[in-house]
Amino acid sequence: MLDPYEYLDVNNLTIQNTNFTDHDVFDYYKILGFQIIQDGLNYSTVTHHTNMDALEYVPERDMMINATVIAALVYQIGELNSRLPRED
Repeated sequence: MLDPYEYLDVNNLTIQNTNFTDHDVFDYYKILGFQIIQDGLNYSTVTHHTNMDALEYVPERDMMINATVIAALVYQIGELNSRLPRED
C-alpha cells in the first residue's frame, strides 16, 4: 500500500501494537487500527508533551506529506474489493 510513496520515505506502517498509542484500545479488542511509525526528530528532546508540543514545531513539508499519504491510504482501503485481514 505504501509503495507509491516510497520516494517520500514513507515506509513504516504496522498493525502491531507499538505501545502507548491512540490505537491501543482498538488493538486490545482486535479491531484493525494502524500505527504509522513517526520520525523521532525532536520527539523526546523538544516536542513530546511539553509547552513546545505545538504546530509550529512540526515541519511544514512533513505535514503536507503526512496528510497526503493518510488521505490516499484511507481512499485505497475504502476502494478495496475485500476487507483487510483482522488479527487473530
